[in-house]
Amino acid sequence: MSRNRINAHQRRAQMARLKKWWAGECAYCGLPGDTLDHIIPCAYGGDNSLMNKVLACRACNEGKDRMTAEEYLGNSTYRLRRIRAWQVYVTGLYAEAEHQVAAKRRSAESEAPL
Repeated sequence: MSRNRINAHQRRAQMARLKKWWAGECAYCGLPGDTLDHIIPCAYGGDNSLMNKVLACRACNEGKDRMTAEEYLGNSTYRLRRIRAWQVYVTGLYAEAEHQVAAKRRSAESEAPL
């Protein structure tokens, strides 16, 4: 069992975000995607974060099996660049969320009575 399992609500939210970013296309082949796939498989230390997932069609998801995205795609630099762009985008989402939390904390601290 993965040490950071996600619930059904989180899975649906991840799927919606991935479908939007990938425009419904498999990150590996461009056909319609309908599954979540780990860029780095959990078996090799990958986690369930959004940054480690892409949208994939069933054939690519099953064909990739326990390979990393780089191993599976080989020399498909366009697809690998898109995956890296996705990871940079998600990093920005995380940074924005952390900034908002810190701003709320500072605001709450400044309003607290002494």
